[in-house]
Amino acid sequence: MLFKVCSVIGAVIVVLASALSPTEANPVSSAPVECAPYDSIGPFVVGFQDVAGDSFPGVNYDEIFTSGGVALAERFIGQVLSYSGDNDVLSGTPTSPLLLQVGLRSQNLAIGTDTGNNGLYPYGPQGFPNADGYGEGSFAVQFLGSPVSAFGLMLFFGEGSRSGPGPGPDPVGIERDPSTYVQFFRQDGSLIAALTVGVTGAYGFEREGGVADIAGVSVHTSDPGGLAYDNLRYGGGWRITGRDVGTGKSIAAKWSSPGAMPDDATQAYLSDLPGGQTGSFLLGSPLMSAGQDSCTYLFEGLDPYVPYYLSFRTQMAGEWSDYVTPDPDSAFYSSVPTFCVHGWKSNPEMWGSDESGPVSWLRERHVSYVYKVTGLDPHGVPGEVYYEGNAERLSGFIEDRLTEVEEENLAFLGQEVPITSVDLMGHSMGGLIARRYISGYDSWAALRDCRKLVTLATPHRGTYLGDVACALAELGPPGSLTAPCELGKRRMAEFNTLFGEPGSAEVCVAGGTGGLTVDEHGMHRPNPDCGFGLNNTAPFEAFPNDGIVSLESALGVPGTVAGVWRDFEHEQLLCHSSIFWTVPNVFDYWVLPILTDPYREEGPALAGDREREDALDPQVVFSACQGLGLGEEWSGQFWADAGGLYAGVLASDSLVILTLEDPVGTIHDPESVIGDPNIEFYHSELGRGYFVTEAMCGEWTVHVSGDSIELPSVAFCATATVQNEVFMTTSLDMSQYELGDSVHIEAVITEAETPVVDVFVNCTVFRDGADSDTIHIVELLDDGLHDDGQAGDGVYGASFSGWDSLGVYVFAITADGAAPVVGSFHREAEEIAVATDQNPAGVADGLLSARASFLAQVLPNPSRSGVQIDYVVSSSAPLVLEIFDARGRCVRSIVTGGSKPAGIYKTTWDGTNESGLRVAGGIYWIRLKHAGLTESRAFVILR
Repeated sequence: MLFKVCSVIGAVIVVLASALSPTEANPVSSAPVECAPYDSIGPFVVGFQDVAGDSFPGVNYDEIFTSGGVALAERFIGQVLSYSGDNDVLSGTPTSPLLLQVGLRSQNLAIGTDTGNNGLYPYGPQGFPNADGYGEGSFAVQFLGSPVSAFGLMLFFGEGSRSGPGPGPDPVGIERDPSTYVQFFRQDGSLIAALTVGVTGAYGFEREGGVADIAGVSVHTSDPGGLAYDNLRYGGGWRITGRDVGTGKSIAAKWSSPGAMPDDATQAYLSDLPGGQTGSFLLGSPLMSAGQDSCTYLFEGLDPYVPYYLSFRTQMAGEWSDYVTPDPDSAFYSSVPTFCVHGWKSNPEMWGSDESGPVSWLRERHVSYVYKVTGLDPHGVPGEVYYEGNAERLSGFIEDRLTEVEEENLAFLGQEVPITSVDLMGHSMGGLIARRYISGYDSWAALRDCRKLVTLATPHRGTYLGDVACALAELGPPGSLTAPCELGKRRMAEFNTLFGEPGSAEVCVAGGTGGLTVDEHGMHRPNPDCGFGLNNTAPFEAFPNDGIVSLESALGVPGTVAGVWRDFEHEQLLCHSSIFWTVPNVFDYWVLPILTDPYREEGPALAGDREREDALDPQVVFSACQGLGLGEEWSGQFWADAGGLYAGVLASDSLVILTLEDPVGTIHDPESVIGDPNIEFYHSELGRGYFVTEAMCGEWTVHVSGDSIELPSVAFCATATVQNEVFMTTSLDMSQYELGDSVHIEAVITEAETPVVDVFVNCTVFRDGADSDTIHIVELLDDGLHDDGQAGDGVYGASFSGWDSLGVYVFAITADGAAPVVGSFHREAEEIAVATDQNPAGVADGLLSARASFLAQVLPNPSRSGVQIDYVVSSSAPLVLEIFDARGRCVRSIVTGGSKPAGIYKTTWDGTNESGLRVAGGIYWIRLKHAGLTESRAFVILR
C-alpha cells in the first residue's frame, strides 16, 4: 500500500493511494484529494445549530436528517458495516447512484450539546443511550446540491495514542494509535480517495485542480472513547485571489466558481486581521448576483504596505454562509512601484537581484514591483545638460514598465487601473537623474508623481571630483567626462536653481563619512576601504565625506527633508560605493522603513543648510588645472604650513607622472617613499597623490611629467591641502539672489579655536563661463563694521552687489597671514551663488546665457557618412552653423542667420556639400557663431 503524508494543524493525514480494503472494486482517481487549510474550505459550514440537540446522551435520530444543506445518516447503500470492539467499521463500495442508508434502531446518529454548542455524535453497536456507544459509530454526508470540491471537519474528545499490555496484538482489537478514516465518493458511488487522519484537530481537503465531483463523504473512527464531529465545511470550488495593482492604495480581488453551487449571491471582504476574525472586516464589495462564473472588485482607499486578508461568503436560499478565508496565512499588500537608479560609472546590477541585495530586501518587504533601471549611460549621455538625456531614458523606462503592469491589471480585473505615483531611489548621480525627472521641467518628465525620493550619497551640492572633471573636459578632448562635469559644484548650483525642490515628493537622503579616518597622529588620512585616487577625493572634500561626496552635499537637497541618515550615528564609516552594504544595514535601519513602513514616524524637517555646521572645509593651499603634451613637464609651487599635507593630481591619462619636492629640495617619487613612515603614495585609474604626516613649513613644488603618456596631450588638475590647527571656514548668507541683491561674504579664521587676526582676506568674484565679464575684487575685513561681529574676533566680512547679469557666480576667497603657533599660512576656498530673475520662467534662459552658446558634441567622430551636432544657444540672437573643410572652405551651411530661443538643440549633417554630393574623406570643422561668440570643433569623415 502506498501512502502520502502531510501535516494539517499539528496532525498527520495518510492518503491511501490504493483501495481502502481488499473488497474495494473501484480504482482510486488519478486526481486525488489533497490536504488544505481547514479555514480555506467553504463557504458553507454545518454547525448543527439548526437541529435539536441536548446534553448526553443527546437527541437520537433514527432517520436521515438534514442540516446546513447536507443530509446525514449512518452510511451509504452498498457500504458494509462491521465492528471492531465498540466501534463501527465501514468497507465496501456504495452502489450507484449514491444514496444514504439508516442503521439499526438506536445505532444511528445523535446531536449532543456541549457548552451550548451542538455536535454530531454517531452511536456504535452499543447503541443509544449507552455511553460506550456515544461517538463510536460511523456517519455519511451527502451534499444536497451539486457535488463539491472541498470538505473539512473538526474532531473533538479523541483519546489519542493508547498503549497495549506489551508485545503481541492488542486485546479485543484495540489499536495502539487510533485513527479516523475518511472516504470520498462520486455520485455513481465510485471512490475518489480514502484518507486516514488523527482523532483530534481540524482537517481540510480539496480535490486536485478544484474538480467538483465529491457527492458524499463517509467517516468512522477507531478511537475507543469515541469522537464528536462539528463544523463540517464544504464548498463548490470557489476560489478567491488578490492582486497588488501598484497604486499603493488598492488591491484587486477575483473570486470564481465552476458553477457547482446554486448560490443566490456572493460577496468579497477585505480584512486587516488574518482568518476573517470577528469584527475585523474593513471593506466589502457589492453583492454579486448568482450565475456568474467569476467576480472581480477593486478595494480602494487602503494604506500601502499594510497586510490585508481576503474573505468571501455566499448566499443560498436566502441564508448567508460564514466568511471563508481561502488562505488565512497569506496577506495581500498594496505597494508603490519602486525604481532603482544607478550612478556614474555604475550599472543596474549594483542593486542586486531577487535573491540578494537591495532588490531582494525590497521584495521581502512586499514591494511587488521593483525595477533596476536599465538603458542609462553610466558616463552621461553625450551632449546632455543637467542630466537631460538620462532622465528622459528614465522616464521612458518607467512608462514601459508601468504600462505592462496596467495591462496586467486590465486583464485581471476587467477595468483600467491607472498607476499615478512611484517611488524613486538613486545612488550618487542616479539621485540627480531622478530629481530631473521629478522636476516636470520637460514634456517627458514627471508623467507619474513621485511619492518618495530616496537618495544615497547623491552630491546635491556638487563634488570636488565634478569640478575637476569640468576643468579636464575644457582642457581635454571634446565632450570628455560630461557626466562628472555636471556633478561639479558650479553646475549643481545651476541645477538646484533651475530645478529646485523635488516637487511634492517626500525626500529622504543619506550620506557616508568613511572617506577619512583618524590615524595614530590624530591626522585625517584617506580611508583605504574607500579606495584611492579617483575613487577617493576625500582630502579635497568638505569633511566628513564618503571618499567622493561630502556629507554636506549628500544631505544638501533644496527644501525640506523628511529623513536623514548620518552613518556616524550608528558608528559606521560608509564609503561612497558601499553605502548600503554595511551592517547595521542602511536598508534595514533606514531605507526599508522609509519606503515600506506605514507607521514610521516622520523624522524632523531639516532646512537647506542642515549640515553646514557639521562640515569642515578642506584647507586648500594650492590648485591648478593644465594641459600637458607628450614629453612636457609642468611645475607648481605652493606654501605649506607645518602639519599634514596632501598633494595630488587627477589626470585624463593614467601614465602621468607626479613627483613632490619639499622645501629643502628633496624629490619624492613613488619608489623613494616606499618604507618612509612620513610619506605615503597612493594611486588609481586617474588619480595619484602623496600624504605627508608631518610636512615642514615652506615652499613645496609639484612636478607633473608627460614623458610616458599615451595620448598626444592630456589634462590634469593638481591640488594641495594642509591639516593643522589653522582653519578657514567660508560662507555666503544665501545661495540664490536676484539682480540688485546684496550678498554677505564671510570667512572665519581660527587656530585651535582661537581667532586669528591681521589676516589679508580677498574675494575674487566672477561669473562662471563668461571670460568677458568684469572681475570684482572684494576685501574682507575684521573691523566690526562689515557684518563681521566684533573687531578682532577672527570673523572677516564684506558685501557684494555687483551682479552683471543672470548666471552662476564664483566667489574665490584667499587668506594670507600668520598664526601664533603654525606661523605663516595660506588658505583658498570657493563659494557659489546664482543670480536669478524675479520671473521664474527667465531662470532657464538666464542660466543658459550664463553658460554662453557652445557646441556640445559631434557624433559619431570619426564617421563614414554624416554626424549629429548638439549645440546650446544662450539667446535669440542670429545664429550661423557651418561646415568647413581642412582648407577653410565652407562646404555646407546648416543654419544661416536664423534665430532660435535659448535652449538645447540637435541637428544633423548628411556628409554632402551644397550641391548634394558626398564630400571626400578628411578633417572637417563645424563652426558656431552666435551672440558675438565663435566656436569650432573638428571631426573626421572616413571614406
